[in-house]
Amino acid sequence: MLTSVVVVAARDPVRLAGCIEAVARGAADVEHEVVVVLNGTGPGLGEAVPPHARVVVSEVPLGFAGGANLGAAHSRGELLHLLHDDALPEPAWLSALVEALAEEPRAGSAGSLLMDLDGSRVQAAGGVIWQDALTSPLADVPERTTVVDYCSSASLLVRREAWAAVGGLDEELFPGQYVDVDLALALGSRGHLTVNAPGSVVRHARGGSASPRQKEFSALRNGDRVRAKWGQVLARQVPRGDDGAAHARAAERTRRRAEEIRALVPAVAELAPPAPVDVRRALERELGFHRAYATWLAERLDRAEEIEAEAARMHAEIGRLHEAYAVERAARLALEARADG
Repeated sequence: MLTSVVVVAARDPVRLAGCIEAVARGAADVEHEVVVVLNGTGPGLGEAVPPHARVVVSEVPLGFAGGANLGAAHSRGELLHLLHDDALPEPAWLSALVEALAEEPRAGSAGSLLMDLDGSRVQAAGGVIWQDALTSPLADVPERTTVVDYCSSASLLVRREAWAAVGGLDEELFPGQYVDVDLALALGSRGHLTVNAPGSVVRHARGGSASPRQKEFSALRNGDRVRAKWGQVLARQVPRGDDGAAHARAAERTRRRAEEIRALVPAVAELAPPAPVDVRRALERELGFHRAYATWLAERLDRAEEIEAEAARMHAEIGRLHEAYAVERAARLALEARADG
């Protein structure tokens, strides 16, 4: 069974080369191909792609979802593996994911155990989707293949027929936040579970070219879209919490939702052949994002200026209080001096 490893890249040739090298080392035991999507790329990125990889080029930025959809359309595998270009898979990572899907036939996708680059800390081994669409990693790393609410798109194996049934990733979730949450919810609605395979280990830099502030805005904007799309499903999730009791309630909800998904007939479809990139729509999507981001930044700047003005008023008030105290203290000392005299 052929697996297509789809890597979406835009800017960093060194990071991309390291990712592809790690794939070659870690997937030698699985029949696979590598599809690299150069997604509105910067200079020199194509030179980082080795000859054995298939290259698909988009002249305009498509976001992660659009890039992944383009790569999937050009792939040949019965299984599609999404891999971030800042991820470094460990040996046998891919075979562990393939085995997880074989172990759980109702699973439409399987995700890896993600570690920090130095391997010192777990980032995620599947996650919880709360009622407000925010997410948290599982409280504990599973010991075996486990049904979860969702898995990160940093390393995610998806059955091709399930991917086609839900239409791939939602390209309106630009540039990328929440695509994995949305995919898991879409797969569940069509009768496919999501599982985590802890035997599949991937070191992940959590890099990217966007600033933390832009990522914050993207998460807020895309979270709103996910809540609008999946409001009825999310209403049945448990309220967000950080304690053990909240995670226990979430685990029970995951178990019950899995039963609901198993009661559905799994939807399958054939993936459509590649179509030309809709350049106009892609540019409109990117422009719409940047306009909304600029508006959000301006609003934050206005609030920051208001806070700064209020802080200045508070400092002035504190200064007046200090002055009044100094005057009062001086008067008191003068009275005490006269009394002593």
